[in-house]
Amino acid sequence: MTAPDVGLDSELARVAAVLLDERVVRRVIKKHHKLHGVGLQVPHAMCDTIDKAALLAIVEPDELPVDPAQLPDRVTIFMGARGPLMAGDAGELSRAWRALFHARVHQALDARRAAGALPAAAVRARIHHIGQIEFDEIRSVLRQEDLLLPPGDDTATYIELVALYLELRAFAPEALERTFPTVDLARVDAAIALDLDPAAL
Repeated sequence: MTAPDVGLDSELARVAAVLLDERVVRRVIKKHHKLHGVGLQVPHAMCDTIDKAALLAIVEPDELPVDPAQLPDRVTIFMGARGPLMAGDAGELSRAWRALFHARVHQALDARRAAGALPAAAVRARIHHIGQIEFDEIRSVLRQEDLLLPPGDDTATYIELVALYLELRAFAPEALERTFPTVDLARVDAAIALDLDPAAL
């Protein structure tokens, strides 16, 4: 295992994030989401959000590059090239920020769902606003990109759409229309605004 950088890992811990080796991230995602028979291809492998207690039950002590006491109760795990990240490589920094932002969107919507603010009826209303045919295309895109985790239902698909859409809008806006070529982006923006303030997030 590559020796951790105390400064980098402490800074990440301050924003509730942990940089892990790729193999560890994949193992955590498989165990956290109870994935079986997926082989080396693990969906949504760039990042995940997980309770600290669950993370500590999966990783070995020497696989965690930071003192667990520095971490809050819920954290984001992500993979990246530690050396280039420590060196300030622009591409690696962008990938890290994208993963962390993507995970923050998940956290915000998961919190709304846990609080009862994103029931199935609300998700159906968002889908109706976006368009059922368009939403079915979105689901297909997310599957092709290997981003959908179980159960892959409408709520999970909507949350993943919002996370990917806002990530692209913030970091690669030129890719939005290419990723969702037949979707009315204004309708997606309006649907998302019912649940989140992207600028504040």
